[in-house]
Amino acid sequence: MKRFVDYSGEPYALWAILRSGASITVRCECGAAGSIRCDHDELVFICSKCMQKKVYEQQAIYRVSGNCNYCDRWFNEQLHDKRQYTQKIVNYPCPHCGTVQAMHVKKRFDCVYYNSAIREGRDPYFGLELYFLSSYRGKPVWALNREHLSYLLTYISADQRQRPTYAYTRTASYRIPRYMKEAKNREGIIKLLTRMQNQA
Repeated sequence: MKRFVDYSGEPYALWAILRSGASITVRCECGAAGSIRCDHDELVFICSKCMQKKVYEQQAIYRVSGNCNYCDRWFNEQLHDKRQYTQKIVNYPCPHCGTVQAMHVKKRFDCVYYNSAIREGRDPYFGLELYFLSSYRGKPVWALNREHLSYLLTYISADQRQRPTYAYTRTASYRIPRYMKEAKNREGIIKLLTRMQNQA
């Protein structure tokens, strides 16, 4: 009997893979496998065959935040005047009392990791199809990279699945769809994942 103890947290969530330095495997327009990875805070796609390279253009958000020097109330406001984007410090009125004061401009990106999800088998950044993508009885089956695919095979083929002993609200299997976990689909899903694993 195969027993599998699941991993804590969500190591195979899209954002977790990119933040860890690993890559997402996608299919390039030339048909070969390419990868999306985070390189110095930039999301970059590189094809292993045609050597095509794309950089994801993140939207920067500029904000001022802090406690007002007059009313001592906290505020966190987005700047909309593009002339202020290049300044380190701007004069900004407190939204509570109207007192104008010097505030540091903070540049943040659009939370690209956390707000993104796989839709219709494509990555949310470049719109490329996942390399490990198939369907089972009309429902999508996909993996983000070989490591994720290996995890899915191990998890689904286990006779007994166990949560880790230390307390976490979610485990790595949290994002696996229910139809992939059901006993009636187990044999078919394992065959499908094995075929996906053996593809070039």
